[in-house]
Amino acid sequence: MSSFVTSCDDTHTTDSNNFKIIDIINDVNMISNESDVSVINSNEPIDGFDMHNYYIVKIMYDGYDSIETAKVYFGDSDIYDKARYTWITDTSISLTLFHSISDKYSTFRVSGRMDGSGSGTSWD
Repeated sequence: MSSFVTSCDDTHTTDSNNFKIIDIINDVNMISNESDVSVINSNEPIDGFDMHNYYIVKIMYDGYDSIETAKVYFGDSDIYDKARYTWITDTSISLTLFHSISDKYSTFRVSGRMDGSGSGTSWD
């Protein structure tokens, strides 16, 4: 079962299709403000979010006149340790969360608005 909630380690590799692969981190203190995409795994309770395992995806992009940030919360019973992404527009990415030693994965899009007023998700 998967669900989304939206709200307004810089180490990576790039594969042959210009996708970047990053580690999913487990400590919110490890989020880098230098990275354009971060994915955090957490099981801390969130009011109104009925998942005990979820991922926080944060993207940073150039807005109209400043750097904007969009965050989405993705709940899933599967555990992932890597994320693969590519920018598909100035404000959105195609993202696959996956486990490096199994065949489990989930692919979706994360997007923000140029004025920073919101964020969203859709299935790829």
